Amino acid sequence: MKTYRERTEEILEKAEGIKKTRAARRKKLAAGLSCTLAAVLVLNLALFLPGGGDHSLADTDPTETAPAYFAVRERLASILRDFEEDDQHWADAPGSEQSAPKKVYRNLADKQTEGVTGGDLFAQSNGTAFYLTTDYRLQAYSVATASPIGEVAIKPEGGFTFFGETREMYLSDDLSSATVFTSAYDPRTLRTYTAIIGVETKDPTTMSVTGVQYISGSYITSRLADGNFWVVSQFTVPQDCDLSDESEYIPQTGVLGAMEPIPAEAIFLPDEAQKPAFTVLSSLSEGGKLLAVRALLSFTGDAYFSQDAIYATGGFLAKTPTDVGAESYEYRTHVVRIAYDKQGGLALSATATVRGKIEGPFSMDEWDGTLRVFATTGYLPRGALKRTPVPSETNVSLFIYEATTLRPLASKEGFAQGGESVRAARFDGDRAYVFTASRISDPLFAFDLADLGKIVCTKGGIPGFAIYLTKFTDGLLLGIGSGTVPLGVNVELYDGQVVQVASSTAAEAWNDLQNFNVFCIEGEYGLVGFAARRGSDREPTYFLFRWDGETLSETAEIPISCSPENARAFCEDGVFYLFDGNLTALPLT
Repeated sequence: MKTYRERTEEILEKAEGIKKTRAARRKKLAAGLSCTLAAVLVLNLALFLPGGGDHSLADTDPTETAPAYFAVRERLASILRDFEEDDQHWADAPGSEQSAPKKVYRNLADKQTEGVTGGDLFAQSNGTAFYLTTDYRLQAYSVATASPIGEVAIKPEGGFTFFGETREMYLSDDLSSATVFTSAYDPRTLRTYTAIIGVETKDPTTMSVTGVQYISGSYITSRLADGNFWVVSQFTVPQDCDLSDESEYIPQTGVLGAMEPIPAEAIFLPDEAQKPAFTVLSSLSEGGKLLAVRALLSFTGDAYFSQDAIYATGGFLAKTPTDVGAESYEYRTHVVRIAYDKQGGLALSATATVRGKIEGPFSMDEWDGTLRVFATTGYLPRGALKRTPVPSETNVSLFIYEATTLRPLASKEGFAQGGESVRAARFDGDRAYVFTASRISDPLFAFDLADLGKIVCTKGGIPGFAIYLTKFTDGLLLGIGSGTVPLGVNVELYDGQVVQVASSTAAEAWNDLQNFNVFCIEGEYGLVGFAARRGSDREPTYFLFRWDGETLSETAEIPISCSPENARAFCEDGVFYLFDGNLTALPLT
């Protein structure tokens, strides 16, 4: 096996070879490029200034736009030459309310923003349930009889294959159609895509696929808001790409055999770009028409969706001198606000650099004209970019910005104990809550943000390590995480002042609880459920807890016949429904 240094030298040698090849090509292109440099300078200003230029997507002939990609090529050439995998290791981290009657029930573990819906494997409405299996069969069930009534196989086209664990489905309110999002791979070109697949579901007994289109990059996530889909994918530029062919380094959209690169004016190139990858943001009508697309260089794929904007994040390490003159590396995150509208427009409206690492979309929230952000702040000492683990000094901070301009308004920095980081966060109006990790227990902090000039912080704590926090019932907070019992899962309830009200532990339960969709949280019924593996036999099991207003206790362990990450559950009309390959109905007493 090659050492890290050997692999790095090999990468740099490849990059140098690519550089020489590009230099030869540039001599041939010099005459054509020289007359476009003035236009390029104007383009660069538009790309670097927040809100600058016309961000609409005009019709573009790809054969006439190669000079327009000059800035992108030059930036990628530099990144590919200097890129080291370990420089990015920390930044590579790749929304549950019951709907009103006659509307789609979407079994999400969390609905982070009102009016903004996420996809899932399971959805039901008007007595019919749909489930997307691991082998891409869309199955329909009668809720009344808990029995299957139809299915359709979704097969890759043109030699493509589907891959990855993230696959999600949306069901239209009238049950006439479903839209499936997943990652697709073309083994001939070695490229990855996000596949958007339309399925007719009006008659569940005769469902059929109606069409497929693609966006460059692996599928990350999506939302449905204002009648449009908002899609996030991650497109990585290969180390050996040919920078004279824009199809190799510019994200593309379209149908199989008719893919087109996105326009240069839709690409954002931050000064801090360190990674040869694009986060691609796209909007589509619910009928599947592509409305707009943008690409952000060197972003991580994480995105928070508010009611009218997408906040995309890109982590990087900034060299920072210390008091003794040595260099260290500070965690920082570039945030870009992209406003969206009912017509599907995507307009870059503001940018900011957060001093710290944003640990996923739950650490951000837009409310009352402000964006609130929890971040892990701190430094890596010199030499920390090598593979040998080096301790880092971290803490946790809260930053508050004006939402539309990302102008700093207030902050509460370094409020945790040294060495801690953000583990779970929840915002609720002018209140905010965050779990931070430590060696012995997880501190839980509550913030009163009613007066930004006087932020009030209250501290509580739990044993174990929480990874999920959400609103429950009776004004309580629900926390779920690893317990003090080996391989146990803690379920905790707190009041608004982070005082523990109740707790219970599922002993010998284990699962990757980062998959929040396995949670069934039904405050109306006082019910908390999740799928995990039980005990030494590792048998897939669904665990149920019940809050009766005074105590929280485990009430059932139900064996399931699928992997825990694929189990789904919901409550309706006093019945608990569990899908594990079959739909099972259990009356709640």
